[in-house]
Amino acid sequence: MQIVLSIFITAIVSSLLTLGFVYFFYRIYLRDVLDRKLDENMEKAKQKIKEGMKEEAMELLPKFRSEVREGFKEALNSAMGGQILENVTRPMSSIVESSLSFLIGRPDEPTK
Repeated sequence: MQIVLSIFITAIVSSLLTLGFVYFFYRIYLRDVLDRKLDENMEKAKQKIKEGMKEEAMELLPKFRSEVREGFKEALNSAMGGQILENVTRPMSSIVESSLSFLIGRPDEPTK
C-alpha cells in the first residue's frame, strides 16, 4: 500500500512540475514567438487580400462603368421618350397653334 501511495504522489508531483514547466515556458518564450509569427502572417494575409482586391477592382471597373453608363442612358431614354416628352410638347404645340390662329385670323377651336 505504501508503494502505491508513493507512486501515486510521485505521478501527481511529476505532472504538476511538468505542467508548471510548460506554463512558464509558454509565458516566457513561446507566447512571444507565436504572437510575432501571427502578426507576420496577418500582415502577409492583409497584403495579399489588398492586392487581390485591387486586381479584381481593376478588372471589374470598366464593366461597372459601362453598366452604369447604360443605366443612365436607359433612364434618360425612358424619361425623354415617354410621358415627359409628350407632356412638354402638347402645351408647346397648343401655344404655337393658338399663336398662328391669332396671326392668320382664324377663330380658336376648343382643344381636345
